[in-house]
Amino acid sequence: MYKGLLLLLLILNSQFAFSQAEHLPFRMLMHTAKVKKLITVDTVGGKTNVLLTTHTESPEIVFAFASGGEGGLALGISTDGTPVSKRGRSFAHTIALGFLEKQVAVAAIDVPEIYGSNIAIMQRQDERHIEAIAQVAKKLRDEYPKARHILIGHSNGGITAGMQAIQTKPAFDGIVLSAPNLTELPSRWDPKQAKAPIMFIVHENDYCGVQFKRPPINTLTIRAAGNSYPLTVIKSPSPGLRHECFTSPAPHFFTDTEGEYTDAIIKWAMSLK
Repeated sequence: MYKGLLLLLLILNSQFAFSQAEHLPFRMLMHTAKVKKLITVDTVGGKTNVLLTTHTESPEIVFAFASGGEGGLALGISTDGTPVSKRGRSFAHTIALGFLEKQVAVAAIDVPEIYGSNIAIMQRQDERHIEAIAQVAKKLRDEYPKARHILIGHSNGGITAGMQAIQTKPAFDGIVLSAPNLTELPSRWDPKQAKAPIMFIVHENDYCGVQFKRPPINTLTIRAAGNSYPLTVIKSPSPGLRHECFTSPAPHFFTDTEGEYTDAIIKWAMSLK
């Protein structure tokens, strides 16, 4: 009996520790950010929550972040009025910590309500999703009219960012394609179609994609940028499997190179006229 109770306690303790680890980036973000608020935007895709974090009330740059994977951050408000995220280990929260040190704002965009908690790859090309992200951009610009507004699309979020880049009247001042999943953009998509300035960034050891028998993301990103578009290839060592697309640590998530990542993106954003 006692052995059974001890085993149960060990299981519960390990589950609690795992839960705490899963939410650690978000908890750190909430502890660090001086400004942290949930902005709800009514879009053509339904209610869209945006977690905005910053150290300053008047940031020079607002980085809107479109997450990879299935996109959902499960954002909400706790009973005491503070933001919560049921997906606290998201790269959106991890990378926001790095940006906060540079006196800029990060607005992590959740999935529009119409898509539920997750958005499929093909739905990122949906006109309603494209317009919903543009409406989020308008709301953020209303909040911070003097700031530069840059959209960062990471991994599958690169599909979202890529589609924003080719709109006739771009909603953002610049677009960052961060280790983007370019294979899922329409065949007609080409950087030359971009109506807003674009930047590419990738880790040289990002082999995400090879397990799906596709060229790795590092190769596709470098090829897309060519000699025509700003490109940062991070070469500092990054732990984890080079082909890992879903779990950090891995080069795909710029693990242990977040400082270089944020510095490169901010430098490019500041160079825009």
